[in-house]
Amino acid sequence: MGQTHFTRYYIATDIDGNEYAKFDMDGTEHFWPEFSDKQFISVRYVPFTQKQAFAVRQNGGLASALPLEPFVFNVPYGENITDLFARNMLKITTKYFCASCRHTFDVFDEDGVCPHCFAKNEWWCTECNAVDENPIFDKGQVLCSICKEKGATTGLQKIEIIKEFSQEVHEHFHVCVIGDKTYKIYQDHYEEA
Repeated sequence: MGQTHFTRYYIATDIDGNEYAKFDMDGTEHFWPEFSDKQFISVRYVPFTQKQAFAVRQNGGLASALPLEPFVFNVPYGENITDLFARNMLKITTKYFCASCRHTFDVFDEDGVCPHCFAKNEWWCTECNAVDENPIFDKGQVLCSICKEKGATTGLQKIEIIKEFSQEVHEHFHVCVIGDKTYKIYQDHYEEA
């Protein structure tokens, strides 16, 4: 996904109270193996200052100073961090939009009904001049059930009320590996991966 754009950086605190930062004030970046021999008790994620973000950019990195609150991740007692790094992910998800009520939703049930207003896609027969509630799906065609009874094979036009679309979400988080557990650390919370 390209280079990580940082809005925060970590400062890890060892059991003796010493702090080890991902970025120095001059913008120099440090990587986890430099600190892996220490026993850590916590990791704070702090926002960049304007000066520090500028220094990181001068060194070829991407950083922004934003008014964010620090977040502290406490290392479980007796455990130690084996790896710590940042990740960017692009999630592409399928969503649905109901043109009737303008509701957007994630799950489309097998009946094809909007969970908010119960609207659904419909099939219009130009021969009957009506919506066919029981269309016949036959070999890639959608036929009118009323016309089919009369012997005609009139194709139906879809009235698309429920539309499918893709949504892209950029996700940035840090990964902290402690023993056999991996944690994803976000702006204001963490979760076990």
